[in-house]
Amino acid sequence: MSGGFRFKFTPSASVIFDYSHTLGRYNLLIPHYDILGAGIEIETGGHVFTVMFTNAIGISESDYLVNSLDTWKKGGIKLSFNISRMFALVKESN
Repeated sequence: MSGGFRFKFTPSASVIFDYSHTLGRYNLLIPHYDILGAGIEIETGGHVFTVMFTNAIGISESDYLVNSLDTWKKGGIKLSFNISRMFALVKESN
């Protein structure tokens, strides 16, 4: 189960949060933790820059949902930085 929240405080900047909990993942020998992330998103002319702090170890679901061995309480915080760009394919007319 996952959820996210985005609060746009200016026309080009947002604060984002996410939380994920995996059901049925309990192991007494290897503790797993829920994923919690917080960050900021800034939109510029065509680019979106995202800076996140999270305890997730990867970007894909198979990495962070089943392998979350770090927690915020023990300093297991990671920094991520993403740049997104929207490209439009233009069909040329003859």
